[in-house]
Amino acid sequence: MRLMLAIIILGVLGTMGFLAYTVRTATHDPAIWHQDPRTVPPSDTPNDYRIAIQALTEYPVNMEAPIYDINAATLALAFDEFVMGQPRVERVAGSPQEGFITYVQRTPQLQIPDYISVRFFDLEGENVGRSTIAIYSRSRYGYGDMGVNEQRAKAWLASLDSFVYDPSTAPPLPPAPAEGEAAGDDGEAAGDDGAAAGDDGESADQTATTSAAPADGESAEEQPVQQ
Repeated sequence: MRLMLAIIILGVLGTMGFLAYTVRTATHDPAIWHQDPRTVPPSDTPNDYRIAIQALTEYPVNMEAPIYDINAATLALAFDEFVMGQPRVERVAGSPQEGFITYVQRTPQLQIPDYISVRFFDLEGENVGRSTIAIYSRSRYGYGDMGVNEQRAKAWLASLDSFVYDPSTAPPLPPAPAEGEAAGDDGEAAGDDGAAAGDDGESADQTATTSAAPADGESAEEQPVQQ
């Protein structure tokens, strides 16, 4: 009986040791983990967290991403500098220059890997010159994550708070001209055109008068005097 119990205990310990070794030495295949955070499907289990502008992805987001008052290239450099300063973090693929990076961060004790894919986007239209971010953080092992992916994604996102665009501090647009002012400007322009036309007419009359006067004088001098 004791022998059987010892065999069972050794078997359990051996299995746990093998699993721990497998987790600690797991490699990170970019073909599997370097996925666009907008288009990678959500996990079948509650161990992931997505941040993005909803209009940029077909999948539900857990948190709407902010808009930043800098371009995507600058945003990517600032974000990567912060993330690479965090413990147990490595890049799996991508770079700030590409605007698309996947990181791996391991847990402190068991060294279980979690993968975080991040992409940066320049905006257009009324937000030209501004940018936004998409983050998808997920666990490789386990059913649940006890909120780890959410906490990490929010903490990393908070490193960019100083760049968040605040519409209340944006310079106001110049006011549109009132209808009365526009009409007044048009009338003034029309008056100027009329004055110019009058000047042209007066100039034409003076020219005609000047040309006709010498002609009459010359005719009078050329007529012979009858005796």
